[in-house]
Amino acid sequence: MVLTDHIAQQGGSTFIQAKDGSLLGFQGQQPSTALVSTWNLFRLALVSACMLFAILVSTIYSLHRAGGAPSTRGGWLETKQSPLHHILLRDQTLSDELKNTDCGLLQRINEKATLELETLVIAETVVPYKDRVMLSKYVKHQLDASNVISNQQKSAVMTMVDMAPVEGSVNKEDRGEGGSLRNSAVIAMFKIHQNNIHFMLIGVRVEPRLGIWRRISAKERNDWNDVLSRVLYNKVRGEAKTFLAYGTPTRLLNPISATPT
Repeated sequence: MVLTDHIAQQGGSTFIQAKDGSLLGFQGQQPSTALVSTWNLFRLALVSACMLFAILVSTIYSLHRAGGAPSTRGGWLETKQSPLHHILLRDQTLSDELKNTDCGLLQRINEKATLELETLVIAETVVPYKDRVMLSKYVKHQLDASNVISNQQKSAVMTMVDMAPVEGSVNKEDRGEGGSLRNSAVIAMFKIHQNNIHFMLIGVRVEPRLGIWRRISAKERNDWNDVLSRVLYNKVRGEAKTFLAYGTPTRLLNPISATPT
Protein backbone atom coordinates (compact mmCIF):
# COMPACT_ATOMS: atom_id res chain seq x y z
CA MET A 1 0.00 0.00 0.00
CA VAL A 2 1.42 3.38 -0.96
CA LEU A 3 0.57 6.44 1.11
CA THR A 4 0.51 9.66 -0.89
CA ASP A 5 0.74 13.33 -0.16
CA HIS A 6 -0.63 14.63 -3.45
CA ILE A 7 -1.32 13.84 -7.08
CA ALA A 8 0.32 15.90 -9.80
CA GLN A 9 -0.49 15.93 -13.54
CA GLN A 10 1.84 16.96 -16.34
CA GLY A 11 0.73 16.80 -19.96
CA GLY A 12 -0.84 13.41 -20.57
CA SER A 13 0.84 11.70 -17.52
CA THR A 14 -0.28 11.46 -13.90
CA PHE A 15 2.32 11.33 -11.05
CA ILE A 16 1.60 10.17 -7.49
CA GLN A 17 3.98 11.50 -4.80
CA ALA A 18 4.55 8.73 -2.25
CA LYS A 19 5.50 9.25 1.39
CA ASP A 20 8.96 7.94 0.72
CA GLY A 21 9.52 10.59 -1.93
CA SER A 22 9.24 8.27 -4.89
CA LEU A 23 7.07 9.08 -7.91
CA LEU A 24 4.66 6.61 -9.46
CA GLY A 25 3.69 7.60 -13.01
CA PHE A 26 0.70 6.60 -15.12
CA GLN A 27 0.55 7.48 -18.82
CA GLY A 28 -2.93 8.76 -19.86
CA GLN A 29 -4.44 7.91 -23.26
CA GLN A 30 -5.52 10.92 -25.38
CA PRO A 31 -6.95 10.74 -28.86
CA SER A 32 -4.56 11.58 -31.63
CA THR A 33 -5.08 15.12 -32.98
CA ALA A 34 -4.03 14.01 -36.45
CA LEU A 35 -6.54 11.14 -36.40
CA VAL A 36 -9.42 13.43 -35.37
CA SER A 37 -8.55 15.97 -38.05
CA THR A 38 -8.40 13.24 -40.71
CA TRP A 39 -11.82 11.91 -39.68
CA ASN A 40 -13.37 15.40 -39.77
CA LEU A 41 -11.94 16.02 -43.23
CA PHE A 42 -13.31 12.68 -44.40
CA ARG A 43 -16.79 13.50 -43.11
CA LEU A 44 -16.67 16.95 -44.73
CA ALA A 45 -15.61 15.44 -48.05
CA LEU A 46 -18.41 12.86 -47.84
CA VAL A 47 -21.08 15.49 -47.16
CA SER A 48 -19.76 17.72 -49.96
CA ALA A 49 -19.80 14.81 -52.41
CA CYS A 50 -23.42 13.99 -51.51
CA MET A 51 -24.48 17.62 -51.95
CA LEU A 52 -22.70 17.88 -55.31
CA PHE A 53 -24.36 14.69 -56.50
CA ALA A 54 -27.79 15.99 -55.50
CA ILE A 55 -27.17 19.28 -57.34
CA LEU A 56 -26.02 17.45 -60.48
CA VAL A 57 -29.05 15.15 -60.46
CA SER A 58 -31.40 18.10 -59.97
CA THR A 59 -29.74 20.07 -62.79
CA ILE A 60 -29.83 17.14 -65.21
CA TYR A 61 -33.49 16.51 -64.39
CA SER A 62 -34.41 20.17 -64.93
CA LEU A 63 -32.60 20.34 -68.26
CA HIS A 64 -34.14 17.05 -69.29
CA ARG A 65 -37.65 18.34 -68.61
CA ALA A 66 -36.95 21.71 -70.24
CA GLY A 67 -35.73 19.95 -73.37
CA GLY A 68 -39.03 18.15 -73.80
CA ALA A 69 -38.26 14.83 -72.18
CA PRO A 70 -41.08 12.29 -71.84
CA SER A 71 -43.46 13.08 -68.99
CA THR A 72 -46.35 11.10 -67.58
CA ARG A 73 -48.02 14.09 -65.99
CA GLY A 74 -50.42 14.54 -68.85
CA GLY A 75 -50.47 10.85 -69.73
CA TRP A 76 -48.84 11.39 -73.08
CA LEU A 77 -45.39 11.85 -74.59
CA GLU A 78 -44.44 15.51 -74.89
CA THR A 79 -42.82 16.78 -78.04
CA LYS A 80 -39.52 18.63 -77.87
CA GLN A 81 -41.23 21.79 -79.04
CA SER A 82 -44.82 22.77 -78.50
CA PRO A 83 -46.98 22.88 -81.64
CA LEU A 84 -47.98 26.38 -80.49
CA HIS A 85 -44.42 27.67 -80.64
CA HIS A 86 -44.41 28.57 -84.32
CA ILE A 87 -47.68 30.49 -83.91
CA LEU A 88 -46.02 32.66 -81.29
CA LEU A 89 -43.06 33.27 -83.60
CA ARG A 90 -45.33 34.02 -86.54
CA ASP A 91 -47.16 36.69 -84.55
CA GLN A 92 -43.92 38.29 -83.38
CA THR A 93 -44.32 41.06 -85.97
CA LEU A 94 -47.43 42.24 -84.12
CA SER A 95 -45.36 43.33 -81.13
CA ASP A 96 -45.29 47.05 -80.43
CA GLU A 97 -41.72 48.05 -79.61
CA LEU A 98 -41.16 50.13 -76.49
CA LYS A 99 -40.03 53.71 -77.03
CA ASN A 100 -37.02 55.38 -75.42
CA THR A 101 -39.31 57.65 -73.40
CA ASP A 102 -41.37 54.78 -71.98
CA CYS A 103 -39.02 54.07 -69.07
CA GLY A 104 -39.28 57.63 -67.78
CA LEU A 105 -43.04 57.64 -68.13
CA LEU A 106 -43.35 54.30 -66.34
CA GLN A 107 -41.30 55.70 -63.48
CA ARG A 108 -43.65 58.69 -63.27
CA ILE A 109 -46.67 56.37 -63.22
CA ASN A 110 -45.11 54.37 -60.40
CA GLU A 111 -44.45 57.56 -58.41
CA LYS A 112 -47.95 59.01 -58.77
CA ALA A 113 -50.09 55.87 -58.63
CA THR A 114 -50.36 52.38 -57.21
CA LEU A 115 -50.39 49.77 -59.97
CA GLU A 116 -53.05 47.09 -59.70
CA LEU A 117 -51.97 44.05 -61.74
CA GLU A 118 -53.90 40.84 -62.41
CA THR A 119 -53.03 37.86 -64.58
CA LEU A 120 -55.07 35.04 -66.11
CA VAL A 121 -53.19 31.97 -67.29
CA ILE A 122 -54.50 28.87 -69.02
CA ALA A 123 -51.29 26.96 -69.58
CA GLU A 124 -50.94 24.76 -72.65
CA THR A 125 -53.89 22.39 -72.50
CA VAL A 126 -54.35 19.31 -74.67
CA VAL A 127 -57.64 17.61 -75.51
CA PRO A 128 -58.53 15.07 -78.24
CA TYR A 129 -60.15 16.72 -81.23
CA LYS A 130 -63.26 14.59 -80.82
CA ASP A 131 -63.70 16.10 -77.33
CA ARG A 132 -63.36 19.72 -78.47
CA VAL A 133 -66.69 20.62 -76.84
CA MET A 134 -65.07 19.79 -73.51
CA LEU A 135 -62.32 22.32 -74.25
CA SER A 136 -64.92 24.96 -75.10
CA LYS A 137 -66.69 24.42 -71.77
CA TYR A 138 -63.41 24.49 -69.89
CA VAL A 139 -62.19 27.75 -71.46
CA LYS A 140 -65.58 29.42 -70.96
CA HIS A 141 -65.59 28.38 -67.30
CA GLN A 142 -62.13 29.90 -66.76
CA LEU A 143 -63.03 33.14 -68.54
CA ASP A 144 -66.34 33.56 -66.72
CA ALA A 145 -64.58 33.16 -63.37
CA SER A 146 -62.13 35.99 -64.11
CA ASN A 147 -62.41 39.72 -64.74
CA VAL A 148 -58.84 40.15 -65.98
CA ILE A 149 -59.77 40.62 -69.64
CA SER A 150 -62.72 42.47 -71.13
CA ASN A 151 -65.92 40.93 -72.48
CA GLN A 152 -64.83 41.78 -76.02
CA GLN A 153 -61.57 39.92 -75.51
CA LYS A 154 -63.41 36.93 -74.01
CA SER A 155 -65.79 36.87 -76.97
CA ALA A 156 -62.90 36.83 -79.46
CA VAL A 157 -61.26 33.91 -77.63
CA MET A 158 -64.47 31.87 -77.43
CA THR A 159 -65.21 32.46 -81.12
CA MET A 160 -61.84 30.94 -82.03
CA VAL A 161 -62.28 27.98 -79.68
CA ASP A 162 -65.80 27.20 -80.90
CA MET A 163 -64.77 27.44 -84.56
CA ALA A 164 -61.89 25.01 -83.89
CA PRO A 165 -59.65 26.07 -86.82
CA VAL A 166 -56.60 24.07 -87.82
CA GLU A 167 -54.62 26.83 -86.16
CA GLY A 168 -55.40 30.31 -84.99
CA SER A 169 -54.54 33.02 -82.53
CA VAL A 170 -56.12 35.98 -80.77
CA ASN A 171 -53.97 39.03 -80.02
CA LYS A 172 -56.19 41.70 -78.58
CA GLU A 173 -55.63 44.80 -76.48
CA ASP A 174 -58.24 46.75 -74.56
CA ARG A 175 -56.91 50.26 -74.08
CA GLY A 176 -58.27 52.61 -71.44
CA GLU A 177 -60.70 55.11 -72.94
CA GLY A 178 -63.02 57.84 -71.72
CA GLY A 179 -60.71 58.76 -68.87
CA SER A 180 -60.23 55.16 -67.73
CA LEU A 181 -56.72 53.90 -66.99
CA ARG A 182 -57.71 50.23 -67.16
CA ASN A 183 -55.66 48.41 -69.81
CA SER A 184 -55.66 44.71 -70.66
CA ALA A 185 -54.05 42.45 -73.23
CA VAL A 186 -54.61 38.81 -74.13
CA ILE A 187 -52.90 36.27 -76.34
CA ALA A 188 -54.58 32.94 -77.07
CA MET A 189 -53.26 30.23 -79.39
CA PHE A 190 -55.06 27.23 -80.85
CA LYS A 191 -53.72 24.40 -83.01
CA ILE A 192 -54.83 20.93 -84.08
CA HIS A 193 -51.86 18.57 -83.98
CA GLN A 194 -51.95 14.77 -84.34
CA ASN A 195 -55.68 14.56 -83.59
CA ASN A 196 -55.25 16.68 -80.46
CA ILE A 197 -56.12 20.31 -79.84
CA HIS A 198 -53.45 22.44 -78.16
CA PHE A 199 -54.64 25.64 -76.51
CA MET A 200 -53.02 28.30 -74.34
CA LEU A 201 -54.06 31.73 -73.07
CA ILE A 202 -52.26 34.53 -71.21
CA GLY A 203 -54.20 37.61 -70.13
CA VAL A 204 -52.94 40.59 -68.11
CA ARG A 205 -54.76 43.62 -66.74
CA VAL A 206 -53.16 46.70 -65.20
CA GLU A 207 -54.80 49.79 -63.75
CA PRO A 208 -53.00 52.66 -62.00
CA ARG A 209 -54.86 53.74 -58.87
CA LEU A 210 -54.53 57.46 -58.18
CA GLY A 211 -54.92 58.83 -54.68
CA ILE A 212 -57.84 61.06 -53.71
CA TRP A 213 -55.81 64.26 -54.06
CA ARG A 214 -53.90 63.23 -57.15
CA ARG A 215 -55.16 64.36 -60.50
CA ILE A 216 -53.69 64.08 -63.99
CA SER A 217 -54.69 65.80 -67.19
CA ALA A 218 -56.48 64.15 -70.10
CA LYS A 219 -53.23 64.26 -72.10
CA GLU A 220 -51.39 62.47 -69.31
CA ARG A 221 -54.08 59.79 -69.21
CA ASN A 222 -53.65 59.21 -72.94
CA ASP A 223 -49.87 59.03 -72.55
CA TRP A 224 -50.20 56.60 -69.65
CA ASN A 225 -52.57 54.38 -71.62
CA ASP A 226 -50.23 54.40 -74.62
CA VAL A 227 -47.24 53.16 -72.65
CA LEU A 228 -49.24 50.70 -70.54
CA SER A 229 -50.74 49.07 -73.63
CA ARG A 230 -47.29 48.60 -75.14
CA VAL A 231 -45.87 47.18 -71.92
CA LEU A 232 -48.80 44.79 -71.44
CA TYR A 233 -48.67 43.40 -74.94
CA ASN A 234 -44.96 42.68 -74.65
CA LYS A 235 -45.55 41.17 -71.21
CA VAL A 236 -48.16 38.64 -72.38
CA ARG A 237 -45.89 37.57 -75.22
CA GLY A 238 -42.98 37.15 -72.84
CA GLU A 239 -45.11 35.10 -70.45
CA ALA A 240 -46.35 32.91 -73.31
CA LYS A 241 -42.79 32.29 -74.46
CA THR A 242 -41.77 31.24 -70.94
CA PHE A 243 -44.70 28.86 -70.51
CA LEU A 244 -44.06 27.22 -73.87
CA ALA A 245 -40.36 26.79 -73.10
CA TYR A 246 -40.61 25.44 -69.55
CA GLY A 247 -44.23 24.52 -68.89
CA THR A 248 -45.71 21.04 -68.94
CA PRO A 249 -48.85 20.56 -71.05
CA THR A 250 -51.97 19.53 -69.14
CA ARG A 251 -54.15 16.73 -70.42
CA LEU A 252 -57.72 17.92 -70.02
CA LEU A 253 -59.87 15.22 -68.43
CA ASN A 254 -62.73 17.23 -66.97
CA PRO A 255 -63.75 20.71 -68.11
CA ILE A 256 -64.63 21.91 -64.60
CA SER A 257 -62.24 20.15 -62.23
CA ALA A 258 -59.12 20.71 -64.32
CA THR A 259 -57.24 23.86 -63.40
CA PRO A 260 -54.54 25.67 -65.40
CA THR A 261 -50.97 25.59 -64.10
